[in-house]
Amino acid sequence: MSGISRRKVLIGAGAIAATAAAAPILAACQPAGKTGGSGKVVVMTDPNEFNDDDRKTLEAATKLKIEVVASNLTTLYAMFAAGNPPDVFRVQAAGVPQYISRKMVKNLQPYFSNSKLLKPDDLAPANNFYKWDGKAIGAGDLYGMVKDWSPDFTLYAYTKAFDDAGVKVPSDTTPLTYDELRDVAKKVNKKDAGKRVYWGFVHSNNDGWIDRTAMNMLAEKNQTLYSADFSKLVIAGNPEATKVVRYLYDLAADGVNQTPIDPSPNWMGADFNEGQIAMLQYGYWFSAMAESDKTKGKTVFLPAPTWSGVRRDPTMTATGWVVSSQTKDADAA
Repeated sequence: MSGISRRKVLIGAGAIAATAAAAPILAACQPAGKTGGSGKVVVMTDPNEFNDDDRKTLEAATKLKIEVVASNLTTLYAMFAAGNPPDVFRVQAAGVPQYISRKMVKNLQPYFSNSKLLKPDDLAPANNFYKWDGKAIGAGDLYGMVKDWSPDFTLYAYTKAFDDAGVKVPSDTTPLTYDELRDVAKKVNKKDAGKRVYWGFVHSNNDGWIDRTAMNMLAEKNQTLYSADFSKLVIAGNPEATKVVRYLYDLAADGVNQTPIDPSPNWMGADFNEGQIAMLQYGYWFSAMAESDKTKGKTVFLPAPTWSGVRRDPTMTATGWVVSSQTKDADAA
């Protein structure tokens, strides 16, 4: 991919990220005056989303020293175990319940309530993923704030793959069913002498989010992948869940998806930009970089598919930041 990269796009959006980040930090500092701490905040985040210019902008606005540590789950838990976790760290919505249940994150409701810059009622609904009322996610106090989010189940199609297979590109107004999507994926999937030409349909961030995909499919029938207390998966004895899991397995067995048997060394967005994926399920945010030099003019945006005819295209990530419950300077963080 010669003309565009994930790093370039995200760095280009750095000013927006910095502005979004500065607001909650400034809001948190607003009622506190002097923090009485070290004046240093350690932030664990993706350096591609928060570059050195962003750090300097925040330092100038807050008069704090900011140290950036690259996001890494193993490092995060090691820092917590050592009693020296980052003050602020990057999370995705799916991880918020466990962080709250393990008492790893700080309740930020008092800061939002006292803020002159941000009011909870003004926040986008995606921030509800960061709310906890003592029983369930979605209501109650805020434990963090979203920095970026989008509908995440939409499809991107590389039209050259369809042309090569002699297959019509699906409608950009009428959503496919997941069964129809599988049928189309098998038609545009291609190998040549054992070498991968096109993966037919790649989804779930190379299976890193496959549980979230299954949950969204089941939600069309008001069913869930987990027990009521979220302590275990409920597949056996749940015919619809079994059907969804079987479908996802069959996609892998069809050879249309990237799997441990047929992996890619890249992330799936880069493979789409290189013209190696016929259909990609990714968030609306990816539209900013879906066209590379190779795919320009050959990319179309398709509606999210449906499992049972119910339109759903929620955010599955809602990436944001939280403050560690062990921070030594909560006001600064």
